[in-house]
Amino acid sequence: MPSPLTSTRPAPGQKCGLVAWSASGAADTAAARVVPLNAARPAPASGAASRLAAREAGPGLVLIGISTGGPRILQEIIPVLPVNFPLPVVIAQHMPAHVTGSFAARLDANSAVAVVEVLSPQVLRPGCVYVGAGGRDVVIERRSGQLVAAPRTEDASPWHPSVDRLVSSAMEVLAPTRLIGVQMTGMGRDGVAAMTALKQRGGYTIAQSEASCSVASMPRELVRAGGASVVLDGLDIAAHLTARVAPRVAQSGMRQVA
Repeated sequence: MPSPLTSTRPAPGQKCGLVAWSASGAADTAAARVVPLNAARPAPASGAASRLAAREAGPGLVLIGISTGGPRILQEIIPVLPVNFPLPVVIAQHMPAHVTGSFAARLDANSAVAVVEVLSPQVLRPGCVYVGAGGRDVVIERRSGQLVAAPRTEDASPWHPSVDRLVSSAMEVLAPTRLIGVQMTGMGRDGVAAMTALKQRGGYTIAQSEASCSVASMPRELVRAGGASVVLDGLDIAAHLTARVAPRVAQSGMRQVA
């Protein structure tokens, strides 16, 4: 029987298992088992206790903020993620509305993981990548006990989809220790405030190295703010993520890009 972390490529709507994980290391040793979404669940607590339990439970998330030069480097990173990558990945790539759909489709066609554009609320699944739709923002919510990526009307910030809004929304529904923020190539400061706060609250953050960026402003400003846990060349990010959250997957090897 195959192990839970060696499944076939998931469709976005498929009921994938959820792997408990913490940003402090890799898969939680006390809960590093796959829990089917339809498994029996304890009766929910009420009020603040229920919300706190929800924040601490369930899978983690990888949140990528990226702008100028993003499509090129993402086409090098996302196809290298293994099909059994155990966390959902949500991307805020600054793009106009008419571009993100074709970009997500191109990534999906060339990747082992499933890639979809967030045009409507999407339940987050492991082994799936969610690209925020251009011309609007993408936020993380909790609905009926499940984490959801949902489109939202643009806020007042100058960049969209907003990285700051994505990361801030994720911290509202999931403990920062279960989040990984990745700040990549781009102009401006979008994502700096929220990713710095994420690191200060116990999350893990990656800044792309200036040398590997098309435009280095976004990761450079994160480093200057003290918000980067580690600085990596762009092409090293996929391997680092896989080794951190899924050691068994990393040891078995990742899909190589031709």
